[in-house]
Amino acid sequence: MPRFELSKIQWQRKHFRERALLRYGLDATREHQENIIQMIKDGKSKFLNSRSNRTSVFQVDYLNREMLVVYDSKRKTLVTALSKENENE
Repeated sequence: MPRFELSKIQWQRKHFRERALLRYGLDATREHQENIIQMIKDGKSKFLNSRSNRTSVFQVDYLNREMLVVYDSKRKTLVTALSKENENE
């Protein structure tokens, strides 16, 4: 029986949704994720630092929540939602 496997992008979306719920109480649906990505692309977020050649940390004010998110510029997806303790990393 074949096993269903998620793509890297699907895993990133799933992981972000889980972490956003855990750390910010936001059930980050696909629509929420797309809105946050658009805010990053439109410059409506604050760039904090680069993690690698493809990932960067941004501070986004979304639905009355100040969130720290990691954005993958290669895949154009959100990787994870960081807790405030990770702000200076």
